[in-house]
Amino acid sequence: MDYNLLPPGNLKEKALIEVAIALWTHNPIKDEVLRVFEYRSEHGFDKRWKKIEKIVQEIVKTLELPQTLKAELSGISTQIGLEILRWAQYYGQYYCESAFFNNIGWTPQGAIDAEKTARNLLSDESLSVLKRYKIACTYCFEDIIHDLWKQLGKEERHLKKMKKSRLYEGLVLFWSYHLYGKSAEVIGGNSINEYGLNIAVDQGNSVAVKYFWKKLNPEEKERNLEKYIVAAARESYEYISESRRFSNSCYTGIVCFLLNQVDDEQRKDIFSNTYTAENILNGLLNFPYRQLFIHAVEYSWDSLQEENYHNLLYYIGKKVSNHFQSYKELLRCFWQKIPDKEKAINTWEASELLSKLFKVEDYVSIGLILGSVSIPAREKFILNEGPSICYNLVAGNKWQALSNFMNCCLLNKDAAIKFKAKERISWYSADEALQENAPTFYKFVDDFIASFDAKSSIQAKGGHKKRKEDIDLESFFNTPEVFEEEFDQVLSEVPNIAVNEEFWFYFFLGSILPLPETYLKEKLNVKKIQIEFLKTTTFGKILILRTTKESGEIICTSIGADGNPYPIKDDSSIGLKVEVNRVLEQSIPLILDKNQAIEKYLESVFVGLTKVYDYYKTGEQLQLSETQEVLRQAFIYGFFKMNTEYNCFIEFNAGLGTADLVLQINDISIIAECKIGNKTAKDAIQQIKNKCYYHLSILGKFKVAFLVGVNFTQEKGLMIEKYDISKQKGIINVLMDDESEEIIQGELKFLCYTKNIGISNPDNPSNHNEADPKNKYVGSFTALILGQMLQYCGQNDECELEYIITQLEEGSKARNTELVISDSDNKLKLHIIEFTDKGGNESPKLPTIDEDISSPEPEDGSCGDYNIKVCINKNDEEFLYKIIFVDGQVTVEEEKECSNSVTKTRSGRELKSTKDPYYVYSSSLSQEAKVSPKKSPLERKKVNIERLISDMDGGKQNHLREIIISYRDFIYSEANLQLFLKGLFMNAEINEGEHILAEVEKVSRSQLESYTDKGNLKYIFEKSSQLYTLAIVFCKENAMCNIEVKITENDQCNKTIEVNQDFSIDSGFASSEDFSNVNILLDLSTCTLLTPNTSLLSLNSDSIISFKEVFM
Repeated sequence: MDYNLLPPGNLKEKALIEVAIALWTHNPIKDEVLRVFEYRSEHGFDKRWKKIEKIVQEIVKTLELPQTLKAELSGISTQIGLEILRWAQYYGQYYCESAFFNNIGWTPQGAIDAEKTARNLLSDESLSVLKRYKIACTYCFEDIIHDLWKQLGKEERHLKKMKKSRLYEGLVLFWSYHLYGKSAEVIGGNSINEYGLNIAVDQGNSVAVKYFWKKLNPEEKERNLEKYIVAAARESYEYISESRRFSNSCYTGIVCFLLNQVDDEQRKDIFSNTYTAENILNGLLNFPYRQLFIHAVEYSWDSLQEENYHNLLYYIGKKVSNHFQSYKELLRCFWQKIPDKEKAINTWEASELLSKLFKVEDYVSIGLILGSVSIPAREKFILNEGPSICYNLVAGNKWQALSNFMNCCLLNKDAAIKFKAKERISWYSADEALQENAPTFYKFVDDFIASFDAKSSIQAKGGHKKRKEDIDLESFFNTPEVFEEEFDQVLSEVPNIAVNEEFWFYFFLGSILPLPETYLKEKLNVKKIQIEFLKTTTFGKILILRTTKESGEIICTSIGADGNPYPIKDDSSIGLKVEVNRVLEQSIPLILDKNQAIEKYLESVFVGLTKVYDYYKTGEQLQLSETQEVLRQAFIYGFFKMNTEYNCFIEFNAGLGTADLVLQINDISIIAECKIGNKTAKDAIQQIKNKCYYHLSILGKFKVAFLVGVNFTQEKGLMIEKYDISKQKGIINVLMDDESEEIIQGELKFLCYTKNIGISNPDNPSNHNEADPKNKYVGSFTALILGQMLQYCGQNDECELEYIITQLEEGSKARNTELVISDSDNKLKLHIIEFTDKGGNESPKLPTIDEDISSPEPEDGSCGDYNIKVCINKNDEEFLYKIIFVDGQVTVEEEKECSNSVTKTRSGRELKSTKDPYYVYSSSLSQEAKVSPKKSPLERKKVNIERLISDMDGGKQNHLREIIISYRDFIYSEANLQLFLKGLFMNAEINEGEHILAEVEKVSRSQLESYTDKGNLKYIFEKSSQLYTLAIVFCKENAMCNIEVKITENDQCNKTIEVNQDFSIDSGFASSEDFSNVNILLDLSTCTLLTPNTSLLSLNSDSIISFKEVFM
């Protein structure tokens, strides 16, 4: 890793830094700063400096800039001011703060350039020769020191007086003795350069460190390197009290310089010390080195312990508290990398961090942190670590923030009662001011507990029949307490794009701004809509005035920063108002007319929304973003989610990527891909096809999809295309039924529409080793085929699995597997080669498909080049196909001849050793083990699909356990296990015409998260287009067999069966003894109630029937 700072990455960042510097170094601020420095010794310096900082922030607010840029500029300006202050305090020892301020040199990152500034000061003749001499000695400007020394008077060069005076300590004294030729009197037994380096490191003088480092010989460098890295790292974040020492960031500069002097092995040794690694990382939090922090965290990943992560959270919290705008993104990124968030959240450090986040009102980061842990972890946090947060919120009268905090962490009445009891006990130790607010707080908590009864009453009366996350404007207005619960669900289903601070504001704008163009404005009795886009924050206010049907009374409702509605007395709370009126000639349709072509309907909606957005984009007061695609998405998502009855999902995982927007209208799917800039609507359509976004099995099997390509910034930026989706039967079914080669290729291609097949690791491509034989994706395609074969044999009594042979080839370049099944009429042999690297067959970039379409490029980096070869032998007739992952899409090509049997390597050498650890052979008869006669056959269980489902329905897992144990030797990673189980279930026929759909999901905050409060790897099994749920959840990456099975019952509760087995991915399935401690846990106490409706997440109330009635 390179520890050199990079210049600003774009023109915007560069411009913001330059503007911030100009604000501080030009009038009126410049005169104010010089005046404060002139009277530095007088009382009240800190107060006067704070006043200057406030003036700078007020100037920033008056600039004609978008709110987001103002926020960024505000953060950078604060850092620039602190940088000036720290260096001014250092130069205070020379009584030349004003001269320093007039001679500052800047780095591209907005930090003060120590060397450039010092050289500028040496050219300033307003400073005395003695002051300039001290500066030259401090920075080891050898070319100037001698001349200035000669200009000093006799008294000023008196060594004994120098030694007694503190004004001549450190490098000034060192150079003075050196010039007299008396260095030996001060350096002791050290070499002269080592002595100078020691002083430089101790004082944090990076310029002098670089000077002396060049003069050390190799032996001296090796002797001192690690010692000085450790010393400088320790000083880089500890409090510095001595004014003559440089600031913390200067010590960080020394650490970075020295780390760049060593090779990678030496760096690893240095970072292997957890204490040193933590100190280095803490130092990198200093301005301007935070750009290196995340990379350094990843580099030191293996060295850090839980305690280090927790400590780093604390120090990041301190930075966020003072410089929120500058450190918020770093915090969010770091939190997502913490391996065990469940432990991290319940620490004192996390409590301190969240307290600071509430103080600066960073609700986005708060939501990200609390939303990434389970409900029990949140409950534990508010009970154990949350009291101090509650005290601060109550003391600051931040009742809405307190409500949000409690709503997030206390999701049932019992937990709320525990919270109330604990807070009553804790409150006795509070100070007098908090004691005064105690009665108000108790009533607040009592009302919160009572709200659980109110919600239950509403549901019992049938007042809320929609699925839990189905929000709309009607409930927003009429039942805000229900809307709040529903909106919490929407927050959890929207992925990480929602961390954009303006996402939810644009979401509600999308639901409100188009209202005058629809019939909803009259239906909801909305009389007036007003919007304020606040100048001081990235959020705005939306106010809706409407009348009641009964009395005609005017009701005012405002949307809070948390996205929930709050009644207010009138509209006086909104200052700068934008009236929302009709802007289109034709209305925007909310419902698809049965006689209307869907293309026309979609065109009306998307064109109408684009025109509404563009109208307010150019307004004088409400200026919507032109450049951020995600905010356009949020706008459209808000319209469909709040104003229509259609299922709507944003950033939905489909095919080989993530679709921007998915709509489900009856039995029709609509996939929209949004673009801005040079990409055309036709490019967007082609991306949908390349990534196969129209495969949405977890929403149901659709016969047709409508593909929508949108570019919001182009004149002809809309394209709609109807796409017929072929029905899949399963690869083994089509092979045994002698289907055409075209159908076979289609089935092979369909199997690859999952993110867990391929060698590329989308989560961390920089940490991926293609040649690693234990790569977690290698073998996943084979595992999927194995699952399909077992399912076919299980549903066809005459068919048997004859044998499986698998071997990792010489040089770990490919995994070779041969699988054979047969019945009385057919024998099917599949020979699969999965290359652990690119197989030596990298495919070139695909040619341009159409002159109007750009050549395909990976949009989300989810797939790289990857080759799989499949040789099919059916009754001695052979077919060979090559599956290629290139540029983010899948192609299946036919080849002329098959490879040799798996029993031979690519070199043709026959494998004779039975000691090869990567060679596994399984056969139904021991005498068939011709290649490896000494290896006994493994016992294999035939899959009985009906029994498998029946077992799970009855709270058992025996058959599933037997299957996994039987084929453990062919499962090498968690990804293999996922695909094995998917193959086992997908397309399995339960009754005539009824099949199971299976999908694998690998996104931590996804639309499927409602099924369970833990885990990020899910399988959803369903019948037809309705979801009779069976979810298998892998709770964490390194748990090979931690499986949770959830089955929806007619009582709308989830049965939970856990199969727990602790062993790492690397260990594999070593032996059958590994499974001896498998246990079953039936847990009905923590079931989650599902609100019924036909949807992704539950069933229509009319069609909820028992699991047995569906599948048996």
